[in-house]
Amino acid sequence: TIPTIQNMKTKKTIYNKGFSLYEILITLLILSVILSVAMPNLTRMISDQRKERALDILNSAIYMGKNYAINNRKTVTLSVDDTGTETEWNSFTLYTADENILEITDLAGFSIKTKGSIKFNMNGQVFASDNQPVTNQSFCIGNDAKDNTKYILSVNYLGKTSFEESDDCE
Repeated sequence: TIPTIQNMKTKKTIYNKGFSLYEILITLLILSVILSVAMPNLTRMISDQRKERALDILNSAIYMGKNYAINNRKTVTLSVDDTGTETEWNSFTLYTADENILEITDLAGFSIKTKGSIKFNMNGQVFASDNQPVTNQSFCIGNDAKDNTKYILSVNYLGKTSFEESDDCE
C-alpha cells in the first residue's frame, strides 16, 4: 500500500539524542591540539607579566622617592639590599636619614641583578652614593629561573626613568 499523508503524520521519527563516541574523541583531539599550541604562549605571557610587575614596582619606588624628597625637603635613598645571593637581590629599601619609607622584600620570582643605590636630593635630582651626580644609573631585573630576557631600568640625573628589554645586564 502507498502511504497517505494522513498515515505519514501519525508515524513518529526517532532521533538520537547525544553524541557518539567518535564525535567525542574527535572533539577531544581538536581541543588537545589547540591547547598544545596555546600553552607555551600562555606560559611566556605569564612570565612577561611577572617581569613587568617587578619592573613597575621598582619604577614606582623611584618616582615615590623623588616625590618624597621634593615634598618633604629631605634626601631620600633607594638601596638594593644585600638580601639574596652574590649576583641577585630580591629586595630594596627607600629611606631617609630618620625613617624607612618603603621596603620591598619579595619580587615574586624575579630579582634585581644590579646592586647599587641612588639618592634624591631636595630638588629631586639623582646622586650616586658618593654624592656625585648620576648621568645614568641602571638596574636590571630578571627571572630567578635564569630566563634569558631581562629588563633594564635606567634613571637619569633628573629622576626620569626608561626601560628596555635586553639579553644581557651589562
